[in-house]
Amino acid sequence: MQKWTIGSLTVHSVLETVVPTRPDRVFRGLPAELPRWLYPRYVDDAGNLLVAIQSFFIESGEDLVVVDCCFGEGHDLPYQIPMDPDQYRQSLAAAGFTPDDVTTVVCTHLHLDHAGRHTTRCDGAWIPTYPNATYLLTADEYTSWRHSSAPNRAAVETVEPLVAHDVLRLTEMDHAITDEIRLIATPGHTPGHTAVRLESGGEVAVISGDVIHHPLQITHPDVQALPDEDPDAAAVTRARLLQSVAAEQALLLGTHFAAPTAGTVVADDDQLMWVAM
Repeated sequence: MQKWTIGSLTVHSVLETVVPTRPDRVFRGLPAELPRWLYPRYVDDAGNLLVAIQSFFIESGEDLVVVDCCFGEGHDLPYQIPMDPDQYRQSLAAAGFTPDDVTTVVCTHLHLDHAGRHTTRCDGAWIPTYPNATYLLTADEYTSWRHSSAPNRAAVETVEPLVAHDVLRLTEMDHAITDEIRLIATPGHTPGHTAVRLESGGEVAVISGDVIHHPLQITHPDVQALPDEDPDAAAVTRARLLQSVAAEQALLLGTHFAAPTAGTVVADDDQLMWVAM
C-alpha cells in the first residue's frame, strides 16, 4: 500500500483496480511512440497504458477526508472493467479505516470512476457509502450536471441520494476544507473540476484529479484526453498546474497514476520531467 506524509497530514492510496488501456482509447494527439521511460511502471509490455482507479484517504487531525470514490459496485458501466469487488474493501481495511470513520468526501468531478462509490445499493435503494460524512462538490459541477441535455445515469445514482439524505454541500471552485486542505479550480476536463491542494509544515502536495490522466502528459502536456469536455481549456489548466507544481517543488499525486503514484515535476530547460518517488 502506498502512503505519504505531508507535514502533519498522512495520505493513503486505496486502490480499486488498475486497467490496461489502449492509448488511443484515452488520448488524442499521441506521439508516434510512447517514451521508453514509461515502461514497465506506467505502460505494460503490450503497449497498454496502466490506468489506476484509486481514492486518497487523508488523515488531518480528527478528520478523515476522502478524495474521489472510484467506480464502486452495482452501476452499469459503459465498458468492461477488470475488477475484483473485494480489492477496494481489502485496501481500505489495510489502511486501518472503515466507512464510518470518514468525515468528508471530496468529489473532484462527476465521472463514474470518481463518484461511483459515493453510494451503495441497499435493499434496492442507493444510500451514502460513508454514513457520517459530508460530501463536497463544486456548485459549478453540480449545475453543469443538472443542466446537461443528457445527464449520465451514474450521476443520478451517486448524487441524488446525497441530496435526499441532506449530506451534499456545494462549494466554490476555490474552497478551504480544513486549514491544510483546499480545493483549487482546474476547469476543462469538466466545467467544475477541482484539484486538491495539501499544505502542512512547509510541505505541499497536489492531488490531480483528471487534470492529468497519465504520466505521459507531464512530458507531453499537449496530449489531450478524449473525455475532456473542453480540451483547450483542459490543456491550459494542465500546463498551469504542472508549472506551479514544478515551481513549488510540490509532491504530485496523480489520481490515475499506477504505482509509483507520487512524484515531483522538474523543469529541464523547456521540458518537464517526472521524478517518481
